[in-house]
Amino acid sequence: MGSIRLATGGFDTAKMGQAPASTAGTREADISKTDLPDANYASKALLDARKRGVAAESAELADPTKTGAIDPVAVDPYTRSAYLDVVRQWGKLVPAINRERKQAAEIASRDARCDGVDNAQITDGGTRTNRHYMAECNNVTRIYFDSASLVAGRPAIVRTQADMGGQGMLDW
Repeated sequence: MGSIRLATGGFDTAKMGQAPASTAGTREADISKTDLPDANYASKALLDARKRGVAAESAELADPTKTGAIDPVAVDPYTRSAYLDVVRQWGKLVPAINRERKQAAEIASRDARCDGVDNAQITDGGTRTNRHYMAECNNVTRIYFDSASLVAGRPAIVRTQADMGGQGMLDW
């Protein structure tokens, strides 16, 4: 894989997708590595490419024989008896949340970087109108979704074990 020029500083989200004003302070980087934090990517396109798991490590960690598998426990429905806090927080949205969790697990299970889903949960990061979900794979890849990505049938973010290790978070 070739190398590209990345800015050494962060980027302004209002200018995402625009070319940098100058090339001062740039360095060569290999995008096949996943050890750079998000702010080190010079453009939104490059950041999005990393989030889609361009790194070779992502696919290498997946077990292709298990792609498509979803552990039934991963999508156990949220019920008042088993998940009282979730039901209290989300109320009448729980049936929709149960459907969306299953949808997130199904999308994740089709991703080549995931060798089978063993957990799918709603996260604390969303709102009542834009709920966020996380599907965790057997190979410790975590695939995140928001409402828009579920509708589009694709992950919002993919974090592999290699991504997290490269960012200094090995025990995630």
